[in-house]
Amino acid sequence: MHDFMNRFAIIHRQSEVYLDRAIKEYPLNSTQYVYMLVICENPGISQESICAKLRIDKAPVARSMKELEKGGYIRRQVSKDDKRMYQIYPTQDGKDLYAKISKIDESGEDNMVSALSSKERDQLRLLLDKIIKTLDGKLS
Repeated sequence: MHDFMNRFAIIHRQSEVYLDRAIKEYPLNSTQYVYMLVICENPGISQESICAKLRIDKAPVARSMKELEKGGYIRRQVSKDDKRMYQIYPTQDGKDLYAKISKIDESGEDNMVSALSSKERDQLRLLLDKIIKTLDGKLS
């Protein structure tokens, strides 16, 4: 069996289950949850930058932005620099939602790595960043 791929798949599935349970009381799915974190932590970010940051195709991001805008959590504004691009800002409702959901992310991550020492966490972060960089180079 593919040793690392299996482990990555298990971590992904278990973190999705945790996240789905944690956000069930909020009007978001797990994908929108991640987008709201990115938008609130980077007000004015472009849809293209969200795609690049999360390594996601443009179409699903555009669909989710429309849904989040319709829900009143974000507003899209045409960029002053490039009229073809949107900058995304959280509304007050989006900021209020972020105040609640950002704690879920911190708690989930703390639970996920609770068995690791601070040094091991740093090592894991470096190794994961190295894997991401390698994949970025091969998938670009």
